[in-house]
Amino acid sequence: MFPPIQSGSSHYAERLAEGLAQRGHDVYVITSSGAEISDMNDYRVIEIPSITTPTTPMTHNYALPFNFFPLNIPLLRNIIKKISPDIVHLNSNFLDLCLGAMIAAKGLGIATVLTVHTRLIHANKFLNPFFRAVDKSLIKQILHKVDAFVALDKQMYNYILNTYDLSKDKIHPIPLAIDLDELLSTPTKPTLLDTLESQNIIASISHLTLLKSPRTLLEAVSIIKDDFEDLIVAFAGRVCDTRFVNWAKELDVSEHVVFMGEIPHHLIPSVLKRSCIEAHSLDYRTGFDNASIEAMSLGLPVISCVPEDNFLREWLHNWENVILVEPYSPNMVAEALYRLLSNQELMQNISKNAGRSAKQFFSIERMLDDFEQLYANLVGDLNQ
Repeated sequence: MFPPIQSGSSHYAERLAEGLAQRGHDVYVITSSGAEISDMNDYRVIEIPSITTPTTPMTHNYALPFNFFPLNIPLLRNIIKKISPDIVHLNSNFLDLCLGAMIAAKGLGIATVLTVHTRLIHANKFLNPFFRAVDKSLIKQILHKVDAFVALDKQMYNYILNTYDLSKDKIHPIPLAIDLDELLSTPTKPTLLDTLESQNIIASISHLTLLKSPRTLLEAVSIIKDDFEDLIVAFAGRVCDTRFVNWAKELDVSEHVVFMGEIPHHLIPSVLKRSCIEAHSLDYRTGFDNASIEAMSLGLPVISCVPEDNFLREWLHNWENVILVEPYSPNMVAEALYRLLSNQELMQNISKNAGRSAKQFFSIERMLDDFEQLYANLVGDLNQ
């Protein structure tokens, strides 16, 4: 996926393309029709015919581009052959464009790298076995020729290892990164939050699906709402299930909740700057994503349910630069919120540490260095 689609993997692909192009590499982005194209980009964008899937429970009521058509494979082969790249970097593992591009690239003898962004799982206990079966059979067979897999964190590393039965030397941990200079220089713009008088705003930056449910956070707010009467949780992201709004009513926290809907990515910094804490996806361990890192970069304490060794490196330290809780633990989240909101000195210390950690560990330059080294190793192995 690629902008204007608002997703972590979409912005990751854009950030990687722009960063590599600025370092002097010739970068071509092959993506679904409807991509955001600008003459200001340092890379070139090629669109492939696609359709948008209907919103169904199977896709968590989220519309996705789909382009894994038989006719697209020879089209991709011709495009890749004409470009003649050293590397084809795939950004997804679903039944979509990346699988067709991988088939075309391997037919041309070109090295391939795959960043796996999302585990193919489902919150529905009946659909999940079907998803797992498809992943471990059909997708596994298609992907077995990929030269290198990129794992964004420990959870994804184990998922790739166990799902696709790979040797460990084919999996490369390269954590997420953001363009800190761009983020920090983004001008603050008015948002819905500027109409609120509250000083205790919790930003929750994520599309709301059953896998990224707001249930834990809503229950936590119901526990502490009487202690902080101006407490507001601002959910910035597409609401993919009406049950989430009903939960707020059932828990009697509607007055403490704002569903902002999907907003342009350039407004996310403004939402975060108006907030004092960021927390999302606390029901399941879905990863420490772009929104969490962006919030850290802007000096917000982030509440997450990932483990301390999430990045296979000692980057996260509980109650030092981040607040870590167990999945679906409303009482634990409520205690964390109460502790933060009641102790400004503690919040400021975590904020300072979060900003320093983001600058040290999650810079785009670190990620680009990692990828350039990986690409060079793959091309060298292929030419031997």
